[in-house]
Amino acid sequence: MSIQFELMETGKSNSMVRTTCLCLVAAVGMAVAGCGQSSFRSGPDYPVKGKILLADGKPLRSGQVVFVSSETALSYVGPIGDDGGFELKQGDRVGAPAGNYKVRIEINESSFPKRPGKSSNLPFPAKYRDEDGSKLTATVKAEPVNAFEFKLSK
Repeated sequence: MSIQFELMETGKSNSMVRTTCLCLVAAVGMAVAGCGQSSFRSGPDYPVKGKILLADGKPLRSGQVVFVSSETALSYVGPIGDDGGFELKQGDRVGAPAGNYKVRIEINESSFPKRPGKSSNLPFPAKYRDEDGSKLTATVKAEPVNAFEFKLSK
């Protein structure tokens, strides 16, 4: 059984309203489906590895390195190991698309002992926690090896 009614103000039938609603729901569904980061990633990823060194040449032993694309503002993350080494990984994807990146270092400040006379526990200047302030950059090339070494000066 179907109930037909007329919209008083417009005079349009129930089927017109139903069609409009279906189109609206479909448009919203397509927009939401396209919001995931992976949908913006075009082309293949290329392996990205490297090392983070402190000003004294010793490796940074924890945290993560973040590559932020200069073209898309998408970010690609890699944990920093005990030897200061990192590899960018996102789920089952390894590396990042070819392009230019700004780089920042993320670290849990409380994991470092408080240093006498210092306002921060960080073993490096706070500027490295921001991709714009760090001045660290990287260009990922369409090559099987992309290796970077970042030395965090004082």
